[in-house]
Amino acid sequence: MITPDLPAMVQTLVEAAKGGDLQAIKIVLDRTIPTLKPTSDALVIKTTGNLARRGEAVIAAMTSGRATPDQAKAAMDTLTAQSQLIYHSELATRIAQLDELICHANSKK
Repeated sequence: MITPDLPAMVQTLVEAAKGGDLQAIKIVLDRTIPTLKPTSDALVIKTTGNLARRGEAVIAAMTSGRATPDQAKAAMDTLTAQSQLIYHSELATRIAQLDELICHANSKK
């Protein structure tokens, strides 16, 4: 079992890292320091109108330097998801209306 020897193994690894062993240094750093993830401030775009206009505003913000490409991609992904929600909601409404028309027409026969 590895558990009883683990403290000695870690100590050996740390000593190797302190001695300049690059692989040991990498292992120690990978296991002790969390990977940095990019962060940015929220992208604020003040626009009204449909999703296409909002998309144009995001692109304008990116091309003018007010938004990073990552911020613009996240905003466009959100707009795309919103458009899919709207599409599916409207489709469900139309299907329900058609179903109602068909049922009504069948009841008159």
